[in-house]
Amino acid sequence: MSTPPETLEELLTVTSSNSDRVHLALVLHDVVAPHTLCRLSVISRMPVQRFQAAGCVACAEESLQQGIKAAVEEGHAAVNLERFVRRMRPAPEVRGPRIPRQPTG
Repeated sequence: MSTPPETLEELLTVTSSNSDRVHLALVLHDVVAPHTLCRLSVISRMPVQRFQAAGCVACAEESLQQGIKAAVEEGHAAVNLERFVRRMRPAPEVRGPRIPRQPTG
């Protein structure tokens, strides 16, 4: 397992030829890693879409597992990855026991 980056600039949004999602990749010594956090090949550092709209949940979850809570989108503000995952995978609805309806009238 790699050491978590110390600054936001060390985790960038990228694209992959195998997916239409926007992915995350580590930047080590000013070089973008050849693979995304979900292990796809990186093809570009300039995604057409924004991470908030088309981000890869697997990349976001892997980032959080590594202790990285935000990523920088080229030319945009930082993305809060915890909030992104919560929005993309809402908590399951908690329901109480089913109560049968009483016949009316």
